[in-house]
Amino acid sequence: MGVYGIVLGSVGLFFLVYFYFLYRHNQKIKAQIKAEYGKVSEWKLDERDYASMKKYYHHRKNSEQLIDDITWNDLNMDELFKQMKNTQSSIGDEYSYYFFRKHKNPDLVHFEEAVQSMSKNREAREQLQFAFYRIGRKTNNQLIDLLLDPSKFPSIAMLPIILVSVLGIGSLVWLSVDIDYGVLAVTLSFCLGIILFSFVLRKIYQAFEALGMFTRMVRAAKVMVKLELPAFKKETELLRENLKVFKNITALADYLVQVSGSSNSLMMIITSYFSLYGYAYYVMVRLFQKHRSKALELYEALGYIELCISTASYRESLAYYCQPTFSDKNEIAFEEIIHPLLRKPVPNSRRIGNKILITGSNASGKSTFART
Repeated sequence: MGVYGIVLGSVGLFFLVYFYFLYRHNQKIKAQIKAEYGKVSEWKLDERDYASMKKYYHHRKNSEQLIDDITWNDLNMDELFKQMKNTQSSIGDEYSYYFFRKHKNPDLVHFEEAVQSMSKNREAREQLQFAFYRIGRKTNNQLIDLLLDPSKFPSIAMLPIILVSVLGIGSLVWLSVDIDYGVLAVTLSFCLGIILFSFVLRKIYQAFEALGMFTRMVRAAKVMVKLELPAFKKETELLRENLKVFKNITALADYLVQVSGSSNSLMMIITSYFSLYGYAYYVMVRLFQKHRSKALELYEALGYIELCISTASYRESLAYYCQPTFSDKNEIAFEEIIHPLLRKPVPNSRRIGNKILITGSNASGKSTFART
C-alpha cells in the first residue's frame, strides 16, 4: 500500500505542478493581451510572415473586386495595415488583410455596432482574444488551403491499413488458441503496424498542424456562442449551426493530433497495432469534403469578429477619430484631417468638388495630402 501511495502521490504532484505552470502561462498571456489593447501595434514579424497573411486574399482576388496592387501601394496600405493589426491568430491575420483589400463593406451599420460592442465589453473581448490566441499563429499554415479545397488533404491507401487491422485482430485470436505461435503473430503484427504508421504519418503530418488549428478554432467559436453578444447575433447563430456539424470532425482531429505528437506509449501501441489513425483520418477528410462551405463560414465569422476587436483597439490608440458620412454629392468635405502614419501631422480642412489642383515645392506634402 505504501508503494502505491508513493506512486499516486508522485503522479498527483506532477499534475499539480503541470497545471500550476499552465495557469501561470495563461495568466501571463491574458495580461499581455490586456496591455496591448489600445496601443499602436508593434510589427515584430518578417516579410515571410506577411506573405503568409495574404493567402486568403489571393484565394479571393480572382472571384471578387478588390483593391489592386498599384492603388494599395500608392496609399501605403501595407504600413497602415501593420499599424492597425492587433489580432491574435492566423485566422485574424488572413481575414483582416483580405477585408482591408475589399472595395467596400456591404454593411457598415452592422460593422460599426460590432466594433462598438468590442470596445465597450472588455470582459467578453478579452475572453475572445485569449480564445483566438489559443488558435495560434503559424506562418504558411495550410488551414485555409485545406478548407477551400479539401482535395488537397494528402491521400492514403486504405487497403494496407485494413490488412494490418485484420492481421492484428487475427493474431490476438491466434494467441488465445496457441500461445507460442500467437506471441510470434502478435509481434509480427505489431512490427508491421509500427512500420505502416510511420510511413502514413510522414505523408499526412503536414495536415496535422492545420487540423490542430481547426479544433482550436471550433473551441473559440464555442466561446463566442456562450457570450451571446447582441451586436454579433448573426455571427453567433451561424456559429451555433455550424458547431453541430463539426462536433465529430474536431473529435477525430484531436485524436490524430494527439497521436502524432503523443508521448503516451500505450496510446501509440493501440493506435498503430489496429491502424485506428487511418480510419479516423479517412472519415475526417470525407466530412471536410462534405461540409466545405460550412467550414469556410466558420473561418470567416471568426475572422470578422477578430477584425472588429482589432479595429476597436486601433481606435483606442488614436487621439481622435470620426465616423465618415456618405452622400451622393459629387464632393469630399473634411475638417482637421490627418494622415494616420505621420507622427506630427498638419491637419487640413477642405471641401473638394470633382477637380482640385495641388501645387507646392518638393517635399511639401502634396502626395501625403492626396493619400490622406
